[in-house]
Amino acid sequence: MPDSDAILPDFCEVLPELRAIIDRNVARVLRSSGAASRADVTSDVEDVRQELLLELLCSSESPLERWDPKRGTVQSFVGMLARTRSLELLRKLQRRARLRPECCIEVSVPQPALEARQELSQLYVSMRSKLSATGLCMFERLFLLEEDVAQVSLETGLSHAAVYQWRSRLRHLIQDHQPSHE
Repeated sequence: MPDSDAILPDFCEVLPELRAIIDRNVARVLRSSGAASRADVTSDVEDVRQELLLELLCSSESPLERWDPKRGTVQSFVGMLARTRSLELLRKLQRRARLRPECCIEVSVPQPALEARQELSQLYVSMRSKLSATGLCMFERLFLLEEDVAQVSLETGLSHAAVYQWRSRLRHLIQDHQPSHE
């Protein structure tokens, strides 16, 4: 890959343009999903923009290091990153909605859904009593939030093999927790 420092425009010069690109891409993804009202989208857009700009400017492993000028402009690359972060945000919001505590459950929730939430709550209590802080974190990320191994590996600093090993151990614990159906 060519030296991107020589081709990358002065960040301060393009910052206002990048902010607009990030805002436009994030808002488009969130609105097209129908996931939030206009006020919620504005707040989420600001959150994603702030996180992405911090990552671009301050991270020791900035995504800009992956930018290849032969494949497009820095603006198009940042737009792609913004869309990716928006989709990640949507997935997290959807997972959190599924894992709301019982006090937030509406009366119209069908009985099977209530039972599933109760089972999940019991499983979580059981895992919390059996696991270390690291194990509980891995359980939450891999099974409750359904994050993929690559993302967990990248964010925790563990190798892919170590994360796969955690997933296997946790899967066995979960199976041991479930009552046998005879």
